[in-house]
Amino acid sequence: MRRVATAALLLLGVALPARAGTYLPLEVGNQWDYVGARGGTERTTISGTFERAGRTVYQVRYGEGGSNSGLSNFWTTEADGDVLLWGFNRELEGFGWYYDPPLRLVDAPLAVGKRWSQTSRLIAVDSGEVIGELTIGFEVYEAGPLELPAGSFDAFGVGQFLPPAWSVMTGGLHGLSGRASAGPAASQAVDWWSEDVGDVQFRADDLYQLRSFSFPTPVLVTSWGAVKTAYR
Repeated sequence: MRRVATAALLLLGVALPARAGTYLPLEVGNQWDYVGARGGTERTTISGTFERAGRTVYQVRYGEGGSNSGLSNFWTTEADGDVLLWGFNRELEGFGWYYDPPLRLVDAPLAVGKRWSQTSRLIAVDSGEVIGELTIGFEVYEAGPLELPAGSFDAFGVGQFLPPAWSVMTGGLHGLSGRASAGPAASQAVDWWSEDVGDVQFRADDLYQLRSFSFPTPVLVTSWGAVKTAYR
């Protein structure tokens, strides 16, 4: 009922209270299903939380059977809509890092051409050993509606500038969130973020598009992209 009521108010031109949305809704049980261009699938689920550096960090776990079986990555969000990646762990390979400080994958508000960068230490998940330090840059390459299997979403496509040392350390096989990668994606978006829905499309070993999503607790919808999903 909240989605329908909010949409009705928007259509009538009634002002809603100002609110900073989130580009990654975080609640245990939230789930996203994706389909790849070559027919593969990925399912991500918020499976739990843990405490790190005084923050409650959410664990997103990838389903079995895909190229990311055994992968978890770790997230928080900020009140202004920023999305922070705290690290990842590929359990089957015994390979995972924390980022210190966490990487700001979304620096809200987003706009085409916006850039930001950050230097973080890489800390081994298993041993706590500091492995090295890297400076990573980000840029918003595109914005607009995406027509996906799950519906139409207003989204921002964000890409990454990874230093040469990244490919050396990962063998060129993994991205920042630990997902399997087909290699560096120069001057193009890697993640497409839609307010109140999350990462609706991402580039890994294939291009994955959102097929469906399920949130136990409805979010307050204020973006047109999300409003349209209520009627898909």
